[in-house]
Amino acid sequence: MIVAKPLPPYSLWVATLTAGIFCLPSYAAENETPKANATFLDQLIINASPVSQTNQQSDSAITSLSYDQLATENATSVSDIFRYTPSVSVSGGAQGDGLITIRGISGNRVLIAVDGVKQAKNLSWSSLNSSRNLIDINALKQVEVISGPASASFGSDALGGLVYYTTKDPSDFLDNPSNTANQSTAGQYRVIYNGANKGLSNSISLAGRNDSLEGMLIYTYEDASEKQTPVDDSAQGSARRSTDPKDTQNESVLAKLKYQLDEHQAVKISAEHLSSDDDTQVLSSNSQDEQFLDIERRQRLSAEYTNDKATRFYDELTVTVDWQKTTNDQTQKFYNASAPYFGDYVYDADYDETTRDLKLSLQKDLDFSTTAHQVSYGLSYEQTLFEQQRTSSLSGTNRSMPRAESKLAGIWAQDLIEWYDSGLRVTPGIRYDAYTVDAQPDAAYLASNPIELDPGTNTDQKISLKLGVNYPITDAVTVFGQFAQGFKTPDMDQLFANYGRTGAYQFIANSNLKPESSNSLEFGFRYNHAGISGEVVAFYNDYKNFIDETIDYSNPSYPYGIYQQTNLKGAVIKGVEFKTQWDLGMTQQALRGLSLNASLAYATGTYDESGESQPIDSVSPLSGVLGLHYDHPNQQWGSSVIVTAAKGKSANDVSDSATFRPAGYGVIDLAGYYQWTPWLRMDAGVYNLSDKTYWQWDTARDHTQSTSGLERFAESGRHLRLGLTYNF
Repeated sequence: MIVAKPLPPYSLWVATLTAGIFCLPSYAAENETPKANATFLDQLIINASPVSQTNQQSDSAITSLSYDQLATENATSVSDIFRYTPSVSVSGGAQGDGLITIRGISGNRVLIAVDGVKQAKNLSWSSLNSSRNLIDINALKQVEVISGPASASFGSDALGGLVYYTTKDPSDFLDNPSNTANQSTAGQYRVIYNGANKGLSNSISLAGRNDSLEGMLIYTYEDASEKQTPVDDSAQGSARRSTDPKDTQNESVLAKLKYQLDEHQAVKISAEHLSSDDDTQVLSSNSQDEQFLDIERRQRLSAEYTNDKATRFYDELTVTVDWQKTTNDQTQKFYNASAPYFGDYVYDADYDETTRDLKLSLQKDLDFSTTAHQVSYGLSYEQTLFEQQRTSSLSGTNRSMPRAESKLAGIWAQDLIEWYDSGLRVTPGIRYDAYTVDAQPDAAYLASNPIELDPGTNTDQKISLKLGVNYPITDAVTVFGQFAQGFKTPDMDQLFANYGRTGAYQFIANSNLKPESSNSLEFGFRYNHAGISGEVVAFYNDYKNFIDETIDYSNPSYPYGIYQQTNLKGAVIKGVEFKTQWDLGMTQQALRGLSLNASLAYATGTYDESGESQPIDSVSPLSGVLGLHYDHPNQQWGSSVIVTAAKGKSANDVSDSATFRPAGYGVIDLAGYYQWTPWLRMDAGVYNLSDKTYWQWDTARDHTQSTSGLERFAESGRHLRLGLTYNF
């Protein structure tokens, strides 16, 4: 039986504030002209393409999510961002956000960037599992996803796709008339209560402009606990079905200054600091008094110079310089009551990644008698230092792999060619990358008794190609497609993990690994007419040189195996995706304000193992979203009912019959908004209305059917999200 828990003090505060706001005079705009309903095909691609274009004009499937969409859903986590995007999933469940998967490819094979800066890699080693999700949703302007290889534009790591987070600029506040009548200053205060983790997020944004100078500051603080599942269980040990108690504090600061040097030139400086502190009481452990601390930090400094004064070589020029440092410090504490190692134990694992990069991009428009060309080209240089170490109260401090430094240089070009008479758009693109990953043994590494004192250097080069086509058959129907390539350099642990214990196990470095690569074919249709828009796309992705771990049990000195990373697998993932949006009021006046949207994603994948075809477990089963929305003609209020569903995995779709295969599910969400005044708005929703216990496949596949306490890995139960936004 689920017992209702008393509301925490801040929940009472939110409830009181909400009740008070309902007493305010409402904002009515009966005489306003109703807003035109833009479709997902009309959304502008900001950074996922070298040139500015809409989704309708794109030659590949790109998902664009605006901040307004995320605010309506009161999103506070990465899993919230992609809740209604079937082709993208996030592992972790109630345990917290894990890895992002796009079309069956996950982890470091998906490039994640914030304002063009690559986010730190995930390192899963011993007790360490570093995160790639340290972002502030309140600071975002747009999220864009390329569902497929994109190395011709973005270089290494865009093997399986791209997630690009674009943060807000001062102009997003200052040039928005709904924020303030005085365009020299603007601001926003937003508070969100999330019942899934009893979290309260407060965010304030300030922006100002004075002649040629404008600036912005966004500060967010969130205090939360563990996510709640539908099962309330006070048991301790591995059979525990509720999530472990957790305290979380997240803090974010984003500051930007932009100075207009003259009519054509501008300089922008950005500074970002994010921190996340988790303190978990691990009641699900069989050890006594286990505690897990996870401290993450990310700092970024960026400088950007733009010049739009046309020359022979460019119409627009952009130079960016970035510095970013990401640190992960995870500590595990427990009491061991088993002989012969009685006592308190502490394991501390650290992973630091520091990146410096320089990028130059140029764009030139050229007009000829029958065609127009948007030529984009540029170069980039990136230098990253990786550092890992582990401290144990039993064995002291050691490095399982040496410090390593990577250097990656790239040059690229792309030409979007449009024929005037037919509207045909063809985009060829090419990029050349050369890289070196160099081991840098230090005293701490050499003192850890490595097998190889210097594991060496990994160096290689890669050419990535792209050819895209977009052709409007009629005013309503467009056909599109592309061939694209991707690649990913080997990770630090794949190259240089290098240690062992006689009588137990051994890890051997392999500095001769080749980069992973992919070839992708994508073809689709789009329809956009009379309030109905839709897109259907089929894809075929062929991956080569997948890096995987081999285990050799033949040496009796290492009964638990000798491990080494090698280029083993080729893999193929193929599938179909569909999405549509229908403004019902365009076909029937009585249905004005109603709209329907639906999306589906289906994929299947196999890899070759010793000459036999095996299913790829990271490929999600058939999933979809169906939503019915109502917006009042004056945009004062609206509501939505959204159903998210997924099919269960069959035994033939997993590589190991012992894998936990939960049943399919259907989850209902209810959400709505109310605009009291032009400056004050409330967004609210009840999520997982039926309080269903269900699992996302990306989380379930990490467990077996015999795993105890599977319910604690389920998704959140029924919960309320409430957000209030005040613009000033």
